[in-house]
Amino acid sequence: LAFSGSRRVAEFREIHAPLRAMVFVDGTNLYYSLYGRNRQSIPAAAHGPNWDQALELDWNRLPLALSLLLEEKISRSQGLKRPVDVLRTVIYTSMMPNTLPQTDRARMF
Repeated sequence: LAFSGSRRVAEFREIHAPLRAMVFVDGTNLYYSLYGRNRQSIPAAAHGPNWDQALELDWNRLPLALSLLLEEKISRSQGLKRPVDVLRTVIYTSMMPNTLPQTDRARMF
């Protein structure tokens, strides 16, 4: 958007209409990011090899966490204080039909 004069730019920066977002999560990528190969993942490095038994991920907090992160990034990069409303979070993945239900991958989904 092109604005003339600093007053119009300032007025635009005061708009507080929320940005709306939908999040699509690649479940296969997420699985390998969390569990890695040979359990050498980021959470394992931070919390030990059995992190998934000691900690429980609260997936319901993901939309709020993403909203706050996006709001902070927009504020830093553009100087705008706009709320971000994550309307929907969708995870998609695929796995082999013979994947056992007790595996980390099957339990995750």
